Amino acid sequence: MSFIRRSGKSLGWRIVFYVSKFYFMGGETIWALDDISLDIAQGEYVAIMGPSGSGKSTLMNIIGCLDVSDKGMYVLDGKQIHTLKDSQLAEIRNRKIGFVFQNYNLLDRRKHFPSELSGGQQQRVAIARTLAGDPPIILADEPTGALDSKTGGEILDIFRRLNEQGRTIIVITHDRQVAEQAKRIVRFRDGSLVN
Repeated sequence: MSFIRRSGKSLGWRIVFYVSKFYFMGGETIWALDDISLDIAQGEYVAIMGPSGSGKSTLMNIIGCLDVSDKGMYVLDGKQIHTLKDSQLAEIRNRKIGFVFQNYNLLDRRKHFPSELSGGQQQRVAIARTLAGDPPIILADEPTGALDSKTGGEILDIFRRLNEQGRTIIVITHDRQVAEQAKRIVRFRDGSLVN
């Protein structure tokens, strides 16, 4: 793994980007991300918070190498992501990034179909599947959105423990209580940072 050094100290890898992303809709340009600048250090627990349509998921897709920005730069672990080919982006996704979209204690449910699992059990399966590849970065999009508060708390506990083990956790949410579990909150509105 490459390292960034400043003042002779190793800071580990970082996610650094300055990006913009736009779409065309009905002949009009819609800026999903408008000159977003963000630096996320290895091992950080960051919540990206904002209302629906604020650009959170677009940013997650760029961080997760599922999409590319229209302008700007994105550097992960010393690699200029914005210059890579699709096959190289896929390799980074497979080796460095785990996704949780909707870990344990599921042995008694192993013979059940996914539709027979509760929302919390499905989320634990999603986390376990993500961890199977041992990614250093976990991106979670509204991980507690469809869960009751007790089960949501259990999922957030899993993220806290993973972060304590050194993983970088990036949670996309519109829920203030979920965001407050992170060590840093980045707020979005209309494709721009509002911090």
